Amino acid sequence: MTNYDVFNGDTDGIFARHQLRLALPLDTVNVSGVKRDVNLLSHVEAKEGDLVTVLDISHAKNRKDVLRILESGAEVEYFDHHDPSELIDHPNITYHIDTDPHMTTGRIVDSYVKGKNHVWAIATAFGDNHFDVAYELAKVEGLDDEQTKLLKEIGLAINYNSYGKTEEDLFAAPLLVSKMLEDCGEDVFAIANHEIFSILVSNFRSDMSTASCQEPFSIQEKGVIYIFPN
Repeated sequence: MTNYDVFNGDTDGIFARHQLRLALPLDTVNVSGVKRDVNLLSHVEAKEGDLVTVLDISHAKNRKDVLRILESGAEVEYFDHHDPSELIDHPNITYHIDTDPHMTTGRIVDSYVKGKNHVWAIATAFGDNHFDVAYELAKVEGLDDEQTKLLKEIGLAINYNSYGKTEEDLFAAPLLVSKMLEDCGEDVFAIANHEIFSILVSNFRSDMSTASCQEPFSIQEKGVIYIFPN
């Protein structure tokens, strides 16, 4: 029997998977990729008796592969906040889906594991730009301003790293980022002292600084267009 964890390479996907495995440890084969790789399940060749856990990946775009995996005899557990389109009626699939516009997969997992290591879910809200939600959750959790600021930067920097055509475009591959989280265990703030994060955050800050110095290409009533150097 093989256990597969298949997750988006952004903050929400990586952190959701980490939250789940902190609460429910399992030896897994991990599959991830750049944020725009919307067909991650195509990389999974499961067989009867296997378990495929999917986190923060569009069900609508992967439905064909979900069916293929189910037909192989494997079981599927699906955590996501995107519109799933048509769900599959099959005894071997369990869905945990909430499409509320302010929801994240990390928060869905947080509810599933009954709040174990809750702070990780707050980082997913920052990573998905749900700032009002994230600040409120941080306040309820009792985080101080410094902790909240750090959690926001962690969420944003790791999410920023996920954008690229291929993994070669990224500062660190998603599976390497996931390994960083495993190194940190339950302490999300330990990320700040990890060598991988120092690479991610320094490049994030540099790119944001460069972007802030760019002149607008076009200013319209409902938005501003910038053209950035490649």
